[in-house]
Amino acid sequence: MAGVSNNFGFKEMKTLLSVDFDYWVPEKPEYDFGHSESLMFLKMLWMTRIMYHEAIKTTGQENNFWDLVKSKVPVVKKGTWVSDSHAYAHSITNGIGHILLVDAHHDCWEGDSLGLDNTVNDVYCHNWVRVWLEGDKRRRVTWIQPKWSVGNFSVPDDLRNRVKVISEGDDWGVKTIDRVHICRSGCWVPPWLDKDFVKFVNSRGGKVLKMQGGDWDPMAERWTEEEFLAGLDQNQAMITAMRKIIRIGEMPSGDFLNGRVELSVKK
Repeated sequence: MAGVSNNFGFKEMKTLLSVDFDYWVPEKPEYDFGHSESLMFLKMLWMTRIMYHEAIKTTGQENNFWDLVKSKVPVVKKGTWVSDSHAYAHSITNGIGHILLVDAHHDCWEGDSLGLDNTVNDVYCHNWVRVWLEGDKRRRVTWIQPKWSVGNFSVPDDLRNRVKVISEGDDWGVKTIDRVHICRSGCWVPPWLDKDFVKFVNSRGGKVLKMQGGDWDPMAERWTEEEFLAGLDQNQAMITAMRKIIRIGEMPSGDFLNGRVELSVKK
């Protein structure tokens, strides 16, 4: 097999590099709105959170990532698999024994820990790494965790001997990357960063293999420029109206609030 020299005691195994774009999108605790993979979180709710468009941005360090990969890994195979959901990475792990995970989260949660009714064999964005590890006790993961998520997320105790946590400045221990996957995580990464994501994917060069389409197409921008500007206008109008209501001591009617929300969703 094409090889990776690693710190887990194996001589060689095929490596998948799986990159989640949320690695470069720091989320402060006060911005943890709640997330889930559904169309509501993918598109609609971001319109109600558009007030944070100046606060939630990329770090800019993603622009140097592929140069960093070249400096760390001698051989990186061509071709890039791209999805919105990180769960799709699980479908391209055939023959893979080691995952190099670049992600704000470890994706090793169990369903019960998130209040979800699913078994370990159900693959979701939050547990796909755990499901993969459970498939073969020889499998290992190296999780490159961004500094901003340290202290917020940590590997579950039962997997700490199989998931090594490092920073991007450490030795990755990898000689060959056999497969590359990138996900947008659009339910965590806002639509106003879609251009940055597409630029990041294309900057790697080579063939892009899309794994999802339709509303979940990772290479399609969710909002047009006109929709974004309209959303900003609607948000400002709501803020102005609410301030006026607070000043005169009146509460808004349910119709007023619902109408605003519905208008934002349609935009």
